[in-house]
Amino acid sequence: MDIILMRHGRAEAAQHSISDDARELTRKGKEETISGIPFLREKLDTERPILIWSSPAARAGQTAQIVAEGLGISDVVSQGFLYPGNGEVLMQSLPQISDDTQLIIVGHEPHLSLWSERFFGTPLVFEKGMAAAFRVTQRSPLTADLMWVMTKGRDKDKKKLSEPPLSRKDFAEMLLVQAEKVLSLREDLLARPDEPAAVHAFRVQVRKLRSLIAFVKPTMDSADHAPLRNEFRAMHNRLSYLRETDVLLNLWQELRDKHGLMGVSDLTRVFERERTKEARKVQVFAASTFVPDALGSLSEAIGFWADAEDRPDAFDAFASVRFKTWRGNIKTAVKELDIRDYAAIHLLRIRFKKLRYVQDALPPLSKESPLESENLKDIQDALGRICDIYINISALDKMTSPKLSREIGLFVGALMKQREELEKQARSLLKKK
Repeated sequence: MDIILMRHGRAEAAQHSISDDARELTRKGKEETISGIPFLREKLDTERPILIWSSPAARAGQTAQIVAEGLGISDVVSQGFLYPGNGEVLMQSLPQISDDTQLIIVGHEPHLSLWSERFFGTPLVFEKGMAAAFRVTQRSPLTADLMWVMTKGRDKDKKKLSEPPLSRKDFAEMLLVQAEKVLSLREDLLARPDEPAAVHAFRVQVRKLRSLIAFVKPTMDSADHAPLRNEFRAMHNRLSYLRETDVLLNLWQELRDKHGLMGVSDLTRVFERERTKEARKVQVFAASTFVPDALGSLSEAIGFWADAEDRPDAFDAFASVRFKTWRGNIKTAVKELDIRDYAAIHLLRIRFKKLRYVQDALPPLSKESPLESENLKDIQDALGRICDIYINISALDKMTSPKLSREIGLFVGALMKQREELEKQARSLLKKK
């Protein structure tokens, strides 16, 4: 089986008036996609089956349709998991594809870059309209060899792909892809305000964007960076209390289930009322123009920043040093960490998050000194849960109603025991760093 990962062509800029998935190809985007058809005809084997999967986003569907018509293929299969970039569903879907099939997957960044690294061991940064072909050599675990890469309708030297220089424009483009995801998850939050998963996904995506903005802080004028930092911090903080309430409610329900506690819980009622009240506030905030206005400011500022680049290789050198510095700061913090010092744990947790988000967004950047992304997340999660418990106990201590004292006592005791177990887990994970 051959798998061809292809990014959609140039599309309309993000606008407040249209949803992200409705953005269409520009005239130039269509022309560039058409210009690549002769190359694809030359590289693909017309004697073998060709299957095209596309993200349901308009720009991806239009790209896939142009490719299909150019190759004489009648059908394009829209796959919903390609828009959010669900790699697990992708892997679960591949076994149904026969060995002689040539599968073209039209999707988005940063997912294509992550998949090329995760599934095929080849870190690529996909420009708009770029395609990369891999020949599967083993199904489980999936391994494949890179065969060819097409950019702007032409073959690209594979030797130059392993360590592509990272420019400001590359970073800006990736940052705007992440911004588009914020808009998409905002729509999901507005549609499902009572779903904790929707709140969490939106908040995490905002946090990713904050980390990437922080990464380039030394290269930006403070007058440009400070407003962005403040806007996205405010956006993240506005969601924090609702997230904390969701965590409390979930942990309390898990404890009740574990101990077989039946009947009505006064504490549950308190949490549910608080969640309902806060969810309405968050929904009003999300429906306001704050989020799209902040993303518009980011788009404008990052555009000026990218255009101000003097040398294409200058940012690549900066990013490499910056990444190593962040990694070094983590190593130092790990050595000095007191696992019972909440402030130190919180700071280290934030550093791990920021490093992981940058590493995942820019796979080639971490090649010189990588940290296993899975282990990074395990450490981040363990430290995060410890921090959550500190916050939860503090919140419970403020509840002074005698009616709730028995349930609160049970809850606090369970949380303290859980914190001890998590501290042991965190120590074990940190020893590996």
